[in-house]
Amino acid sequence: MGPTRKRLAFLIGVSWSACQLYTALFGFYPVMIQRPLHLCFAMSLTFLVFPLRNPASSAPSSRPLNGLDYICSLIPLAVGGYFWADYSRLTTRIQFVDRVTFLDIVVGTLSLVLLLEACRRVVGWALPVLALCAVTYQFLGPWWPGPLRHSGISMVDFVDQQTLSVQGIYGVPTGVATDYIFYFMLFAAFLNASGGGQLFMDLASRLTRRARGGPAKASVVASSIMGSINGSAVANVAATGIFTIPLMKRAGLPTNLSGAVEAVASTGGQLMPPVMGASAFILAELVGIPYIEVVKAALIPALAYYISLYFMLDLYARRLGLSRKEGDLEPSGEKILRKIHLLLPLMVLIYFIVTAASLQRAAVAAIVATVAVACIRKETRISPGRMLEALSEGARQALSVSIPCAAAGILIGVVGYTGIGLRLSSLIIALSGGFLLPAMVLVMIGTIVLGMGMPTSGAYITAAVLLAPALSDLGISQLGAHLFIFFFAALSMITPPVGLASYAAAGISGAKLTETSLLALRLALAGFIVPFAFAINPVLLMQGSLPSVLWSSGTLFLGVMALGAALVGVLSRPLSLPVRILLSASAVLLIVPERWTDLAGAIILAAIAAKTMKNVD
Repeated sequence: MGPTRKRLAFLIGVSWSACQLYTALFGFYPVMIQRPLHLCFAMSLTFLVFPLRNPASSAPSSRPLNGLDYICSLIPLAVGGYFWADYSRLTTRIQFVDRVTFLDIVVGTLSLVLLLEACRRVVGWALPVLALCAVTYQFLGPWWPGPLRHSGISMVDFVDQQTLSVQGIYGVPTGVATDYIFYFMLFAAFLNASGGGQLFMDLASRLTRRARGGPAKASVVASSIMGSINGSAVANVAATGIFTIPLMKRAGLPTNLSGAVEAVASTGGQLMPPVMGASAFILAELVGIPYIEVVKAALIPALAYYISLYFMLDLYARRLGLSRKEGDLEPSGEKILRKIHLLLPLMVLIYFIVTAASLQRAAVAAIVATVAVACIRKETRISPGRMLEALSEGARQALSVSIPCAAAGILIGVVGYTGIGLRLSSLIIALSGGFLLPAMVLVMIGTIVLGMGMPTSGAYITAAVLLAPALSDLGISQLGAHLFIFFFAALSMITPPVGLASYAAAGISGAKLTETSLLALRLALAGFIVPFAFAINPVLLMQGSLPSVLWSSGTLFLGVMALGAALVGVLSRPLSLPVRILLSASAVLLIVPERWTDLAGAIILAAIAAKTMKNVD
């Protein structure tokens, strides 16, 4: 990155973070000022960080800028200035009632075009193309056949809806990115600046150092923590994978397994409370419930996902003959103790979330705590220069969420205006014959397809708007329907043929992409079954009595472990094909939410365990 470009990107990133912190501390501007300013900063920074010239062999930071990139970077700042200059009119106007000026149309059209191009640069073609298809559908409404037909929209009303109201690019997703997600990205940047990210890696390695396949299990622990905070499976693979994948390979794990473990562990971080990444904030806003309720509901399913992965890794380590011994690169206890105080900011964050404080307040308090606690030791202290770098880095990390969220707002606006969501819901119900299980399978497939090449937040928003009504119409609670979609939006990051997290992990490990993706799919198979279980049985979402929750979660955990053993093909010794089939049947019976199936599955599992679990070391 050239010096001019680097300085400009640094300046805009710091300015954006400073503006966000100022409003968090001293009060937000009205929605139609706060959100446009947020998005304008995001677009401006995007055109500096992701240039137009895109040689396949070069990273974004090494590609040269041209004049168009600089112009595209300046235009969003001018758009932000336009909103600020016309503050009183834009914050009080009524959609579809007050006049749309010619300048509004010019500014709105420029904003949409630049947003789609910014989205293409940040996350690729999938989401911008989908947004363009939605816009085409909105304009050509009267010419669509049958149930797809609608009244259409004029250019003036389109600009009004998409760029001058909260029904388009400044809608709920951008609002969540502005009010909540940005601050968690900033917290992650400050925590990394203090050395907190490395502390999580060291702790995970230390805790699993004597376990069979310790480095792989360390990856699971570290990635679940880091993925929860940064909310991006690909970013998590990049951040933790460069440490964990080489360690796994040194410990004796095959190259493709090392990459697959990291991809699955990093993807699951988005499902793991207490933070759950960016999409969970959007879920809470769309469903209209406190965020802490989302955290409570997701806890058992997330634990089932990681218990299955951890157990499968233990079985793989047994099959590969890996021993229980400390690695030569494990961190010393003294090294960890010198940074252990950096866990306090995470505790502060959890405290504020659990006490139902605003999420913005929780994240800002965690940032302040990080800066304060880091001062305890010289090696963790964040100097003024590093603070500025953290402000800049937090803004850069936020691009992966803020830009796709705004682009997804285009889809939400089109769906709301045309009513296509209700039509798709009717279509899914018709195709499934009104039966719940086939409808859930269709929604699962639709969510994964929509998630191909998209970040989790974009995939979740799109699928939730289009597909969640079908599940609600068939009797699943709104929270259950949205969590169902949320899980599969996250799992699309490892699902072939376009699993971005698997791509990233394969690149680091040096394994073949297809082998890594298919093995990741096997490791995460429990994650594809668990959503069906909690959608049918709300007790798994903490919606029931304590005895019911304990029974259902216990049988679920046993079920995913039985499934893991069937997939790996080993317990204390290799399993024959008939035994693996019986284990699979036991897993299904344990996961199905009926007492008689639970008992039948437990009996089968106990019989197999009694016969095979001999000479366990």
